[in-house]
Parts: sequence; structure tokens; C-alpha cells
Amino acid sequence: MSENTLNDPQPTIWFVMRPQEGFEQIYAGRSVDIPIPLHPYKTDGAVPLESERRRLGYEAHLSAYQQVARGSTVMILFPRIQGITLDPKQIVVTDYTYQLRWRQRPLEDTRLSQGEKRYSLNNLVSAYSTTKRLVIPCSQGEVIKPAYPEGGRLARGIFTMDAVRLIDQQGVYDDAKYGPTGDEFANNALGATGYPVRYVRCDGDELGLVLYRDAELGATWDFAEGSADWPLASTFGTAGGTEPINPGAGVYVCTVARSTTP
Repeated sequence: MSENTLNDPQPTIWFVMRPQEGFEQIYAGRSVDIPIPLHPYKTDGAVPLESERRRLGYEAHLSAYQQVARGSTVMILFPRIQGITLDPKQIVVTDYTYQLRWRQRPLEDTRLSQGEKRYSLNNLVSAYSTTKRLVIPCSQGEVIKPAYPEGGRLARGIFTMDAVRLIDQQGVYDDAKYGPTGDEFANNALGATGYPVRYVRCDGDELGLVLYRDAELGATWDFAEGSADWPLASTFGTAGGTEPINPGAGVYVCTVARSTTP
């Protein structure tokens, strides 16, 4: 019996990539030329450092990436980053740009991860070092700036039989600010919160993401209420400590297929 080798769907569950907790305090006042990295979210949060960082031969500040299948296709869903100001009450939406980064884990990496610590003289980097430094290739990938389709609408416009507005998704906002009925801001907030899905080929076996914005809205990261990056703090952070961290908010990624063609 013939076998389809061009597309072999092997979907995984969604995993979430988001900034580390406290990123507002870390990046506030720094140049927007410094992107904010997104890390895989786990039970202990979005940990920025790789679990292998303490092993011999690894850089202590190796960034945490998400493991993927090299050559596969991943589905990526980017969130609509928005926040609301209290006085005056208004929705603030800021467009951000993402860059994919790919890391290639070599065979020697597996040996180090298994705890192999014995090196011969042929493995020494120089006569002045007794520790072999592992090189993990990393490349910059596609640059993505999510956008709604031209003419796309945010309002949901759907109701129950008694004219109560329905909610499309769980949401990440304080109920006191957004009601099931009410003004135009509530309609916008309860509308679509994700941009159209993107499909990307994996050019490595680990995926990294960084986020940045145009300097036209300010040369430095500013998370104060009403500022350009207030929506980022409201969606991914704690909005200056006034909101809880929402672990489900982030960039959603899953593997959906394996391809045998370039």
C-alpha cells in the first residue's frame, strides 16, 4: 500500500511562549532596539534560562528555547496585544513585530547532557583551558508583524435568546473593566483577540521568539498606564502590579505536520 510522504500530520498540544515574569521592571527605560524574548511557559513560569545551563561546557546564561521537530511545520497564533486605561477609559492597541530564532543542537550536546565529563587531550580548546566549550549554532529566522485582514472587524455581534452578549474566549481582562454588555470598548475587548494563524517551517530543533516595536512610539520601553507599551504590560505582565499574571496569554505554538520536502 502506498504511503503519503509529503505530509504526515503529527499534531502536538499547544504550548505558550511569553516574557519572563517581571519583564516590565527589567526592560523599562531601555532602548526598544533591545527586543524582549519570549520563553516557554511551564508550571514554574516563563523561565528565561536553559535547564542545561549548569552543566560543564555550557554558557551560564543560555536562553531557554522551545523544542520542536526539525523540518516540521508549526502553527503559530499571535495574540492581539491590548490594554485599557481607566481615566479616560479607552482601549490602547499596539502593534509589535516578532522575529523567529532557530537553534541547532549538535550531537556533542547530547553527550554533555548525559553527563559525560571525561575529555581527552585532543578535545582541549587550548593549552590554557581544560574545559571544552560547546558551540550551539543559532540563526535568525522570519520577521512577522501580525495584522488583521483589511476591513476586518473586532466586534462580535452575537447574542443569546435574551439578548445577552456572548463571549468568544476566556479573555485576559478584569471583569470590572469589561462587561458582557455596555460600551464600544467592551465590544472591542470581547471580540477576536488573536491574529490570523501563521504556518512556519522549522529550520532548527529549537524555536526562540523575540518581540519588538517601532521607535516612532518612543525610543525606550515604557509600561506606564496609557503609554505605548501599556498593552504589553496588561496582556503579558501585571499592568504595574494591578493585574494578576495570566499564564494562558502568549504566543501559541504547536507542531501540525512533518514534511519531507524543503
